[in-house]
Amino acid sequence: MNGKRWMTCAALVGTLGVGGHAAAQPIRIDGQFDDWNSVPPGLTDPSGDATGAIDVTSARAHAAGTVVYVEFDSGSTINIASGPSSDQELFVRFFLPDSGTNVYVQQHDPNRVYVNTSSNRRGWAAVGFAIAPTFASDRFEMKIDLASIGAQAGDDVQVSFGPNGTGGPSSDDTPGHIALTLGGEPPELYAGGVTRDPCAALRLASLNVLTSGLTDGVAGIGALVDAVDADIYCFQEEYGSSASQVVAALASIDPLGNGGAWNVHMVNDCVVASQRPLIPLTSYNTKYSAAIVDGGSPESSVAVLSIHPKCCGFIGSSEDTQRINETAGMVMTINDLRNAPVGSALEAYREVPVVIAGDWNLVGSRTPLDMLTSPAIPGMARVVLPKPGSDDHATWRSFSATSNFAPGQLDLVVCSADRLSVLNAYALDSETLSSGQLSDLGLSPSDSRASDHLMLVMDLATRSIADLAPPIGTLDFSDVIAFLTAFGAGDSAADLAEPLGEHDFSDVLAFLLAFAEACP
Repeated sequence: MNGKRWMTCAALVGTLGVGGHAAAQPIRIDGQFDDWNSVPPGLTDPSGDATGAIDVTSARAHAAGTVVYVEFDSGSTINIASGPSSDQELFVRFFLPDSGTNVYVQQHDPNRVYVNTSSNRRGWAAVGFAIAPTFASDRFEMKIDLASIGAQAGDDVQVSFGPNGTGGPSSDDTPGHIALTLGGEPPELYAGGVTRDPCAALRLASLNVLTSGLTDGVAGIGALVDAVDADIYCFQEEYGSSASQVVAALASIDPLGNGGAWNVHMVNDCVVASQRPLIPLTSYNTKYSAAIVDGGSPESSVAVLSIHPKCCGFIGSSEDTQRINETAGMVMTINDLRNAPVGSALEAYREVPVVIAGDWNLVGSRTPLDMLTSPAIPGMARVVLPKPGSDDHATWRSFSATSNFAPGQLDLVVCSADRLSVLNAYALDSETLSSGQLSDLGLSPSDSRASDHLMLVMDLATRSIADLAPPIGTLDFSDVIAFLTAFGAGDSAADLAEPLGEHDFSDVLAFLLAFAEACP
């Protein structure tokens, strides 16, 4: 039989261009840097020579068509887009010698893109810009499409850092530049599927609905909710709404097309909704709601947190401290579940998988993410959600041409990598989908513009009891060997059926049935 083709949460968790070094894999602006490994540094700069907080010591760049990707270190763990007012901006300069045009990307509040002079400002979307990560880091990557200012294949580009050309200070000025020639293969866009995986036990979707967009009946919000046919929905920014209003909105949309009743658990603006029964969990602050979504047995149930912690600020700011304190409440909720008292209503659900989804507002330190993933909570890992039709993972973008902040990753998912398998996961942006994908989902290209956040979608399967050996998420001969070894040793890993505490034919039968029933 075929092994089950699952991806676990953990798994989901120079001179370049024409004639230069080619990237070994497509560059994705996702805050992960393995795709840069084959690109040698294009320039280096001494440490400690910066006049501001951002001290660039190494940078590299890559051209694909007219898109230029840049990766650089910042010298210390900082937020690139904001920080104390005493910190100076960083200017990334793209100079086209053939036309004499300078394009400046200014980072560190204010953040902006301009051509030649600061008065000739361009919107982030107009230049195809994205940067990651959004949380504090010592390494960043960005992209910009120079076709927006008239560049074309064959044009030379010089990438450097500072000065800004208007007389103002730059945090760091690097010597020399990285020389690129535009052209070659265009960016390779992620082409993942959007339809539900046939092996999925459940589908979960999360969306910041932009100020009560669900209960206000915003057409695009309803279209997105209806398109993905999720078993569980997490919503944020349902301000001033009641649980009964959310129930009515979902009944009107009827995303599953069955006319079934919806159950809703709501804390402030955060919602967990499902047609399956919900068992509310204690929330220790108003920045998240938490509930067990009961699948009929503990083995088919999942605990879900829909979260929306404090916005804004930067690493070390009061907003960052508040986010960390709010996350501590989420940790307490999970610990309460894992340590549910004997005889309590939650005792049987102690070991259910946990999914944490929502608008994390992770624009300061990455501490909240670290608090909710392994090793702080064993088995928990971040799920990486690519965006079909795109080469970046931004989940938030402003529709204002003069927005201070560039597109970034504000919406995240963390789940129990040791208890769940992710079959498919993506961020849904109807503007980047193919015509076939739009048709499959019944969406129009403009529907995702109903919110400034994108919807996150995950197809999940609970881990089979027969999945006993790596690679987790695949049933193969290694699992058979693992079971036989554990059975022979009297190990509890092979104690799969009643009577528990004994290793007998009932355990063998349970293993064989689970192995045979796995979705191919």
